[in-house]
Amino acid sequence: DMTLCGATEARNVIKLTNSHYVRIRNCEISKWGALGQCLLEDAGHYAQRWDTKKKRAIGTIWSQAIRLGNGAWGSVVERCYLHDPLGRSTTWRHSHPSNLEGISVGYVAGSTVIRWCDLPGSDVHRWDDAIPGPGNFAPDGGFNCTAEIYGNFLHLPNDDSIELDGGQQNIACYGNRFEGGLVGCSIQGCVAGPSFVFDNLFSGLGEERGETGTTIKTSGFDIYGIGSRSWVARNTLWGRGSGISIGVRQTEGRDPYVDVIDNVFCGDQHLSGAERRCGGVVKGNRLGVEMKAEDLDPRLPVRPLPFTLDAVRIEAGENRSPRTITVKGGDGVPFKIAKCEVFDWFDVSPKEGVLKDGMTFTLTFNDAKMKDSPVFRGSFLVRTPEGLSRPVSVYASSGWTQRVRTVAEGLVRDGVSGVLFQPVEYSPGSTSCNRDILSIFAEAGIPVVLIGYDAFP
Repeated sequence: DMTLCGATEARNVIKLTNSHYVRIRNCEISKWGALGQCLLEDAGHYAQRWDTKKKRAIGTIWSQAIRLGNGAWGSVVERCYLHDPLGRSTTWRHSHPSNLEGISVGYVAGSTVIRWCDLPGSDVHRWDDAIPGPGNFAPDGGFNCTAEIYGNFLHLPNDDSIELDGGQQNIACYGNRFEGGLVGCSIQGCVAGPSFVFDNLFSGLGEERGETGTTIKTSGFDIYGIGSRSWVARNTLWGRGSGISIGVRQTEGRDPYVDVIDNVFCGDQHLSGAERRCGGVVKGNRLGVEMKAEDLDPRLPVRPLPFTLDAVRIEAGENRSPRTITVKGGDGVPFKIAKCEVFDWFDVSPKEGVLKDGMTFTLTFNDAKMKDSPVFRGSFLVRTPEGLSRPVSVYASSGWTQRVRTVAEGLVRDGVSGVLFQPVEYSPGSTSCNRDILSIFAEAGIPVVLIGYDAFP
């Protein structure tokens, strides 16, 4: 029951190594991290500075709110709320994302539990991975052995929501909600196994630029241990993302045993590689299921709470009229609305009080704060004093992309012979925005010269 704020220059706010049975419960951590500089000379990584003589970065920065490391045994992290770190992570635009992470778990001794935690990122402060697993391909890496990760809300990383990579010996990941990253859950480094990924909601991918990868990532290299196995079952894969691709190894006998059973693939989410001789069981999966945002399961992430909300994801588009969210159950439960400071572009009322079955929350948008980006992505929590919450993600558009398209279409109508174009970078939806603009000039046969493409704002 601690509130930790302002740990500037801290690489780790809470760090556990060589420890037994430590429980981190109902802690709120914000405004931590070493800022550093984003160095193009070092593939966009954050570091303290660039050594021009030695031509290398000095003090590469990785900042975690909570780090569980070597020798940590029986650690429990529960009901924690991690938000508004300092700085931001990079994207795959230059190299592997780096800098900000929520709960890092690597080379622990085992018996780790992470449950009922909220890690809402933002486009201003994106995670690298919300929960990374250092030692991706080591037999004792990541969670190592015997762990449970359940009931968590992981939102807006630039890479993976969670990495289970590493030993994966008796690792269970279930009842979580993963949203808004390049990858939902990575199990690619299953060195020992078995690992179990089941009953999770993957409610749409999309890193900072809008790029997406596989929703559940297996592997395409000689990474899986001989005889290791992953069991992927009863998950809902919704929204953007390419589903599950079962890879094959380059060395005979090292194909992964991945069981893919009874999962629901919505829309364009798909299953590929099932025809390969991977040794796993693939059955009972439903493909091409039509499901709207309002149909997503309100019980996920799974939490011991007596109430649910009738909306878990609000997609306003450019129609930014007020929205209502109705409470089901929960009579007499005290609450507060919690959201990242940077989400000043929307408000939720009432902000605190006591829940009553059938009461409503009103979500309103602040148009004055929605001018500098084509897409706005955020979330809020209806949170109890015990640190349990129901999260709601919020998405809206400003019409900014359409205004840029209008300018491009005007240039075509004016008959310009060529265009100098500085692409939009480091902005939500920048990839799709650039694609739209370039397609307008391409269709008109107008040559385009890109300028300033590597310039940071």
